[in-house]
Amino acid sequence: MSYPLSSPITPGDPTLACQYNNLRLDALYLGKVAADSITLGKLLDSYETNLKLQKLNTAQVVVPASDSDTVSLFIEGYLVQALSNVELPSTSTPNGAGTWYVFANRTAGSTSFTLSVSMSPTELANQRRIGRFYFDGESIVKDSVRTEFSEHLSLLLYLVHPVEAGGRLSLSSGSAISSDISSATSLFYIPHVSNRISLYVPGFGWCLYSFEKLTLSLLGLSASANYDIFVYNDEGELKLSALAWSNDTLRASAYTLQDGIPVMSAAPTYRYLGTIRTLPSGGASADCMDKRFVWNMYNRVDRILKKIESESSWTYSSATWRPLNNNTGNKVEFVLGLSQDPVFLLHTGYLTNSSTGGGALGVALDSPSTTNADMRSFSDIDLTSIFAIYSKLVSAGYHYLQLTEVTSGVGITTFYSFISTLTSFSQWGGLGWLKA
Repeated sequence: MSYPLSSPITPGDPTLACQYNNLRLDALYLGKVAADSITLGKLLDSYETNLKLQKLNTAQVVVPASDSDTVSLFIEGYLVQALSNVELPSTSTPNGAGTWYVFANRTAGSTSFTLSVSMSPTELANQRRIGRFYFDGESIVKDSVRTEFSEHLSLLLYLVHPVEAGGRLSLSSGSAISSDISSATSLFYIPHVSNRISLYVPGFGWCLYSFEKLTLSLLGLSASANYDIFVYNDEGELKLSALAWSNDTLRASAYTLQDGIPVMSAAPTYRYLGTIRTLPSGGASADCMDKRFVWNMYNRVDRILKKIESESSWTYSSATWRPLNNNTGNKVEFVLGLSQDPVFLLHTGYLTNSSTGGGALGVALDSPSTTNADMRSFSDIDLTSIFAIYSKLVSAGYHYLQLTEVTSGVGITTFYSFISTLTSFSQWGGLGWLKA
């Protein structure tokens, strides 16, 4: 069958029924028959051009339009067109948390359209559903606003938005893996494997954002406290926030999982990035070999733990565990957001004894007067090296590993950190690493 079916006529020619019917088939079915084709009107039911939907304010959306950028669409067979912005009336704003559907409404005697919203997706008479958004009870979530066409494309393409977290928390403004920093008053989230981060958008899912460097001031944070660090989207600007723990080992508010990703409890738009701890002075943190106070949820790397006693040698004669050289400062401190990787510390030393006694070294978790080392040695032989090894999963929170020592109680044992006459060749102490 050719198209068009109808043929030209000249004035005075009789109008035949077949000519009329052919004209009708041309107009409705592009020259096809009803059994083989739908009408053009049905085809154009989904027609639209230049339709965009944007957040206007906390409770209103708008369809942008102008004389040079008109918006056209079909509503129940009527072609309507907007020549200027079409705003959701302030009298028709959402009034409850949830997904709201946006409708274009046609009225008789008008060639444009108005907007209305409903929590029901069902189209009523003279309506066409054109989009949707999520209202959290106080404000429209900006990145949840989208047209039905964009939703259709996502389903058509089986689109699954990637869930990425390409940065690292760092106390250095210029490096995602910082050198030793003993005190800093600002925390940064810096691109590491990428400059992209996915955040959860209610009523939409995970949305991917790019970032350069995010900054959080630590001034005003309490002293010697743990803080969970979150990233969130504040109307198009990514920001960091800190949430304090109740104490060294207990969160004030447990995180929850959104699609398997840790987020703030009752606020899934806040994505968990890691945990930090402040210094005793407050308002600052540290990330150095004896104070690993920045822990990353993502892109963790090995961070060195190291503690060396500054004195060359000292004596001890008791069979009671104590801090190395009776100095509680001989420890490495750290904070963990989650218990996922073992913490490793090797404690080495050198000793002599005035009699037939000897001594041993230890590594104690959160205690100055014991040992929790997995492997350790004891020596009652003069001029020998000894060691203790700690390698265990440690629970989330603030902890420290204390370097400890003990003797057999016989004679006087001399422990060495280094031999003063051989400083280039001798050095003992605590050395290890953790993932942070």
